[in-house]
Amino acid sequence: MNEKSSLENYFFEDTFIPYRGSVYISNNILNSSDNSTFTSIESIPDNLRTIYDRRNNGSWITITPFLFKAKFSDDSEIEVQVNSEFENKTNAEKIALIYLEEIGRLPKLFRKNLETVSIHKGYENFGGGNNNFLIHHDKGLELEKYGLLEEIFLHEGVHTSLDSDHSLSNAWINAQKADNGNFISDYAKQYPKREDLAETVPLCFALKYKRERLSDHTIKKIEKTIPNRIEYCNSVFEKKK
Repeated sequence: MNEKSSLENYFFEDTFIPYRGSVYISNNILNSSDNSTFTSIESIPDNLRTIYDRRNNGSWITITPFLFKAKFSDDSEIEVQVNSEFENKTNAEKIALIYLEEIGRLPKLFRKNLETVSIHKGYENFGGGNNNFLIHHDKGLELEKYGLLEEIFLHEGVHTSLDSDHSLSNAWINAQKADNGNFISDYAKQYPKREDLAETVPLCFALKYKRERLSDHTIKKIEKTIPNRIEYCNSVFEKKK
């Protein structure tokens, strides 16, 4: 998925299962009609940070990025780290704002452990985990074109805020087994311990809270394929943890 035109031939596939990734099933789970809790961004002093960069086979790098503090109306705050390759702080802030508005549309459950957002250039995939969202901006512009930023952030939000409590829990594993070996996507099936939760939870969220935005065909496919995981997810939503 690193080629610039890759989504164009991928997003409009007719087959629901298998998909390489469930985020491409719908670009309407969250959209501009959903309220964003993002309220403000302010510059803070730039200092050294060690952050992950997927380019050149991926590595942790120590740099002095442009730093900002972003605030949200639910009293949460995150540090935004924009690679200095974006030349100056004015440009860096403009880049950050593209993503903060969309991050603010995520329910708090998907942001509860988010502490930092790191932004680099490049077409590499986004990432979640380590209390962080990793963004490669050229890929981000492509996702924005297709209206998929919110769906990608839902996926990464699961990695960042839900994986540690749920992805290896006995109850989740039992739900996987009870679904008779079915998975919502090829990606989930290929990496059942690492990706199944992140591939599944956003669609369960859509079923419960944004059902009118999914086609009847899609709803039936999801409900037929992973009924026990849906039940598990609903219990998580009700507990909000």
